[in-house]
Amino acid sequence: MEQFLANLRIILPMIGLDMLKPQPRAVAQAAEPPEERTSGDVTFEIRHKSGVQALAVEEDGEFVVLEGSEALFETGYVQQSYRTLKERLMAEGVLEPADPGRLRFMRPWSFSSPSAASSVVLDRASNGRTEWKLRGSRQTYHEWQEARAAQEAKCPT
Repeated sequence: MEQFLANLRIILPMIGLDMLKPQPRAVAQAAEPPEERTSGDVTFEIRHKSGVQALAVEEDGEFVVLEGSEALFETGYVQQSYRTLKERLMAEGVLEPADPGRLRFMRPWSFSSPSAASSVVLDRASNGRTEWKLRGSRQTYHEWQEARAAQEAKCPT
């Protein structure tokens, strides 16, 4: 039975079904206040000149934008592929209108990459590895990844 489940975990995502995929902790614990949810996680942020702010964590290889984060809306720059994703998130109630020109994440959402997350937040094509910064610093997600890899190379567990 274990081998059967292992095979399903491989095959189902290949055909577009993520039924057996566990939800990231940030998504599964959406009812908790953000301060408690992110206390053990490294948190990343985007602060746009418009005042839009978004928080995210990396979890199980996915990039999770947290509930309460904001996104720009209708700037006219979003790429078609991300427009479709953003429209889907709005239809599912993940993104809802907030202030004029802004949307708010009503629950955490797991993105396949930091670039997909930043493109939805900024309503334009963007490189998430440079747009997302370690919360409270100027260190980019890319720089954080490199530092973490260097640290793991020094101290393999």
